[in-house]
Amino acid sequence: MVIEPVDGTEQQRADSLIASYRWASGWSDFQLEVAVVAGIGEDDAIRRLGAEPAACPRVRSPYAAVRYALGDEDPLDEHDEWVLGPERADAYLGACDGGVAVLGPTASEGRACRNLSSGTRLASVFFNPKGSLYASCWRDATLLYRTEPATPPPHQRPEERLHHFGDPEHSSPDEAKVLALLTHHTGVSITQRWLTHGRVRAVTLPGD
Repeated sequence: MVIEPVDGTEQQRADSLIASYRWASGWSDFQLEVAVVAGIGEDDAIRRLGAEPAACPRVRSPYAAVRYALGDEDPLDEHDEWVLGPERADAYLGACDGGVAVLGPTASEGRACRNLSSGTRLASVFFNPKGSLYASCWRDATLLYRTEPATPPPHQRPEERLHHFGDPEHSSPDEAKVLALLTHHTGVSITQRWLTHGRVRAVTLPGD
């Protein structure tokens, strides 16, 4: 198999994107599950999941308490008007640069990813503290591929090579490589500040 060389400008862009996600090192410990969806809004995403926007309150991010683990100087305020919301909400979602990010177990479920990606692009990841990280890339309700940072070069796609998948000599954490791939695929970016301080919608699906 012949591996085509990577364009230098593309590589610089990918490396910059990976560098912007270096903060994600260690987030596997928090079992982060996230999907990013290009070009849709919160209400549209909620309806695609099968819920009604009016029934989805705006609450703290489910990862708000991670501030403590990160040594954040802006701790949770017990008198904060924003509540944590349902403990077992099926998903939490909010607007991000370029689209919407979905947090929680629903973010990696096939049916949800299929509905959310209809007519657009979606990428999701589950940071498993007991194993590898697996990313899934969707387009127009179709799963294109599933990958992990340890994918060996002979089996890689161009975007995987760009983001140093299977490159043990690259110093960036796997979490950063995976999030960079998600943004590369969708154009949607997230920040640590948004994950820990963001105000999101709590989505409980009908019948749960």
